[in-house]
Amino acid sequence: MFLKKNKSEFGVVKLKEKPRQKSPVFLIYFFAIALFVAGALYLFDKYEVFKTKKISVLGNKIVATSFVKSAVTRNILASSKLKAMLGPENIIFWLGGSSESGGANLPIVEKINIKSSLKSKEVVISVTERKLWGIWCSVASSSLCAGIDENGLAFISSPEPEGFLIMKILSHGASPNIGAKLLPEKEFALFKSVLQEISEAGPTPQIIEIKEKDLAEWSLQTSSGLELMMSLHFKPENMAYTVKEIINSIPIGELNVLDFRVKNKVYYR
Repeated sequence: MFLKKNKSEFGVVKLKEKPRQKSPVFLIYFFAIALFVAGALYLFDKYEVFKTKKISVLGNKIVATSFVKSAVTRNILASSKLKAMLGPENIIFWLGGSSESGGANLPIVEKINIKSSLKSKEVVISVTERKLWGIWCSVASSSLCAGIDENGLAFISSPEPEGFLIMKILSHGASPNIGAKLLPEKEFALFKSVLQEISEAGPTPQIIEIKEKDLAEWSLQTSSGLELMMSLHFKPENMAYTVKEIINSIPIGELNVLDFRVKNKVYYR
């Protein structure tokens, strides 16, 4: 007599599958494509038909042409392994023009545009250099200065300015290292806006001093000797009108300071 066992009482043995071997056809296709790519790269590199004939740099007045070429080449080499294999002597290296900033390699350059022609084998690199907006100097060391653009970016080393032709900005905070910013973006936008209103009111800003970060204050000395004191946290309302009214109502020799550091109030002496 045989006993019938239920399905659940039987153990299950999982058979191991044999490892799949790659198809010989796949390997043939793989090596064929690899040989094709290697051959194409060899032809691109060796034949004169792909040789770059001329690289021109336009728009640079301060930065040297050789520096521009070197910086752009380094950027392309870092961005594409395929182009890195070809090298700048091959016109394919320059195809697919780009628009970029000078970055850490060329902080003086605001924008770079690259155009290339496969037909003429020529490359044109157009450069837009940053414009000087002011001179940023450290209070700790007046010899440590840098030119800044309209966005507050330090892009070129500079001697300490003399006279009043260029606006001088003294800072107790960050040092004016190349690539550094005078102030965070929002604070700098507010700072610029206040300067614009002061200029519209009449006084010409000459020397600006940005206090320690914790104070969030700054002061401005005009060409007439008048000092204005402001906060980095807010913009005084109707500032241009207020400055005009006070200047017109008080003799110049009797007005030394205008203090706008308290919101909605102005003190003068």
